[in-house]
Amino acid sequence: LAARKAARVADEVSRILAIELLAAARGLDHRRPLRPGPGIRAAYELIRSRVPEGDGDRILAPEMETLRGLVLGPELLEAVEARTGPLVGIP
Repeated sequence: LAARKAARVADEVSRILAIELLAAARGLDHRRPLRPGPGIRAAYELIRSRVPEGDGDRILAPEMETLRGLVLGPELLEAVEARTGPLVGIP
């Protein structure tokens, strides 16, 4: 029972983090011409390589699912660490 609840929580957290990535990328879009630091820039570039900037109303579920894949996999961390070096305390 506890393991099922933990799995459900982990699933929901990955969905929330995907939404946060989408919102953060959109926020950076609106901050142009300001440029983020190297780690954030690496994350942004990876996010935008998978989910291009969009205008207008649209269904966000496919974009959130794509970003959820980045949350669950190693690629996002690898992209950031390639620019910044190893992040302390991240396994």
